[in-house]
Amino acid sequence: MRNKPLLALLIIALIITTILAAILARNALTAREPITITVAWNPGSITDDIVGVMAKNMDLQVKKQNITGANGANGLNAVFAAKHTGKHLLSTSLSAFMAAEAMGFAESSSKDWTGWLTAFSPFVTVVSEDKTETRMLLADAVVKIRAGEKLSIIETLESGEYYGLFVPNTVPQNRLDSLDEIIKTAVDSQEFSEFAKNSGLLVINYSREQTRQAMNDYKP
Repeated sequence: MRNKPLLALLIIALIITTILAAILARNALTAREPITITVAWNPGSITDDIVGVMAKNMDLQVKKQNITGANGANGLNAVFAAKHTGKHLLSTSLSAFMAAEAMGFAESSSKDWTGWLTAFSPFVTVVSEDKTETRMLLADAVVKIRAGEKLSIIETLESGEYYGLFVPNTVPQNRLDSLDEIIKTAVDSQEFSEFAKNSGLLVINYSREQTRQAMNDYKP
């Protein structure tokens, strides 16, 4: 008789443990559900290409869509309007992301977002065949050189453009943690490294904390 309360407690503990295990298992599974990445620029743009390579190295199914217009704000607003579950990500440049708010096009503030900066392209000074000097992103210079333009890079500057993925910061923490792992794995892949090297990009793989700092420090 004295053992009945103890037995009852053990049964209750077992039930609670089973329920908690089921919840954790469900969270692990839902964290791996398919995601949609909205590119705020045209197909074939550097932001679009970055997503294409990363998607191949993510441990889940990725749907890519392009929503353009309003200097990238249309894509930003579309992702923010979707449910904040971690299944909808935005791919854009940091300057476009910050400019959308400054120009009044964004329906959210940069403080409403978190993200992962994945690549950086420095500004370079180039000299064309007619000796004209121009400043442009290294990624753009690479595209022009591949298209047959005769450009010489004479200087690499410290400033440039960052590219990354963003989600609203109200996404559940377990989803953000899963995205941390998924995005880091994709950016650390050999394929992404080779793509970046051939596209005038530097791999940076910023954490959410480092990305927030870059957003805070951003100056147009």
